[in-house]
Amino acid sequence: MFHRASSAFLISILFSCLYFSGCGFWPSPDSEISQLIEQFSGEYDERRLASKELVKLGSASVPALIKASRSENSMVRWESVNALGYIGSSEAVPALVERVLIDIDAHVRWRSIWALDAVDDGSASSLLLKHLTDDDPNVKWNAAVALSALGGMEAVPILHEGLNTDDPWTRWEAANGLGHTYNEETPGFLISAYEDSTISTRQEIVLSLGRIGTPEVVPALAKALDDEEPQVRWRAAMALEWIGDGSAAPTIRSRLNSETDKSVIEHMEKCLNKISP
Repeated sequence: MFHRASSAFLISILFSCLYFSGCGFWPSPDSEISQLIEQFSGEYDERRLASKELVKLGSASVPALIKASRSENSMVRWESVNALGYIGSSEAVPALVERVLIDIDAHVRWRSIWALDAVDDGSASSLLLKHLTDDDPNVKWNAAVALSALGGMEAVPILHEGLNTDDPWTRWEAANGLGHTYNEETPGFLISAYEDSTISTRQEIVLSLGRIGTPEVVPALAKALDDEEPQVRWRAAMALEWIGDGSAAPTIRSRLNSETDKSVIEHMEKCLNKISP
């Protein structure tokens, strides 16, 4: 009797182990998540499949992804914040703010900004605002860049200052941010920064001027049609199309006669079709 009862008890324990994964016969959900995150250091297709599965698991993946967002491997960090953004849980807000502020990899920081916007429950801006007076200039700057993406007007004066620095990346980030969040002084700062900026920053400046779209930016965009780089010129033509101000039509027609780049010609013609009477 005792032997039979003991056997039944042991069998019960065995099946409990199997069911709850404690004996290692079947992977537990946590084990599955850990294995998927390990694939973030693999090849592209492997990373995409792992990310897709983690997003399917939803909130169950969030704690492990938050932990992985602090990995020494920048690719693992990028994939982790990317997955957090697609899952959309506000539980990730503090971890994403952390990545935005201190990650040394710009790709991770920018993906974290995107993810933060995707998961924000309204608390992100207040967390970022606290760091606009940070003693660390890098943290202060990163907070301003992220805050501008969320529409925080407090970031604008700091971004204006960024346009006057000698660092090309800082100037690019400033030009980009000011296309999303700006005030009445912003067009003047962008126009002043144009001439001595790199190609990529000039591209960003003309796009931001186009997004601002006030009458004062039209002459500057028309002038940008003379830029030596076609990548800047077609963006300037596109920005003028966005604004739709007919006063730019004579300048565009004049430039069109001497333009040789197909992309620039295409955008100039599209602009003229929109703004010509």
